[in-house]
Amino acid sequence: MSKEITYQNEGKAFIEKQVEAYSGKAISIYSEEFSTQYADVLQECSPLIGGSITGHSNLKSQFGIVGLREKIKDFNFNNLNFFLSKHKCKQSIEEVLEIIFQDFKQKYEHVQNEAELFQLIFTPNQDLKLHLKRAITLKGIKDTFEYNVIYFEKAGKYLGKNDFYTIRERRVPVIHQYKKTERSDFLHYINGIPLMLVEYKTEDSGILQSLKDFEIKESYKKVPFKVALNDGRDVILFCHLQSLKFQNGKDNSFHWVHYLPEKKFIGVREYNNIEYLFDELSCQPENMYLYCVNG
Repeated sequence: MSKEITYQNEGKAFIEKQVEAYSGKAISIYSEEFSTQYADVLQECSPLIGGSITGHSNLKSQFGIVGLREKIKDFNFNNLNFFLSKHKCKQSIEEVLEIIFQDFKQKYEHVQNEAELFQLIFTPNQDLKLHLKRAITLKGIKDTFEYNVIYFEKAGKYLGKNDFYTIRERRVPVIHQYKKTERSDFLHYINGIPLMLVEYKTEDSGILQSLKDFEIKESYKKVPFKVALNDGRDVILFCHLQSLKFQNGKDNSFHWVHYLPEKKFIGVREYNNIEYLFDELSCQPENMYLYCVNG
């Protein structure tokens, strides 16, 4: 077994253990890799997870995976029902929910950069530029319907209505390249939308090799937050490569440094940097949400 796979296995076990410790619920991380077991759901609109999981209930119960269509319905059903009734729309609510999903999918596919991608997910509609507004127009109705893909939590009153989960070796087809796929080591999701991608490398290949993957792999650019690391000690958290600065092979970019008031340990060993990041963000949804909306 290679060092890189060993590090991935350790990361997977750490996240699973910490999620259970914080939530009291045991959740496994699903490893997709080359499996086609859940392809009808996971590959329907990859890298988004939009499909209904009703035929695979264990995706939610065992792995915590929830599709974007389900969350769009959760967050918009009441307002949409009122809107359709007000305008005496003949289309069913389920038909319009599908229009909403396809509208978001199209906007997700056409964002120009990571900044726009972040705004498309997290910025309130009134603050969005026109081409990013989460809004649809229905035939015969002048008014637009604005929708959300996340639940905007209120300060100091976190309800936990967004679903965060992780998939290992997420398989994403490369556009215009037949049967070619790219697989990230860990891909963290919010409500079926890719949120944070983690790419491991060993101390031998170095963190610059990890960063090179973010440069050459197209699907990696469809994620707002990126984590490059080698062996868990050197960890860089960033949004886009242009924000990183390198001189003579070394970088002076933002490195993840834990800021917890007390050190944490596994036995007698202190957490390494990637474990601090996983513990703080991946394993505690409230922290991840606040990091996203507040920076």
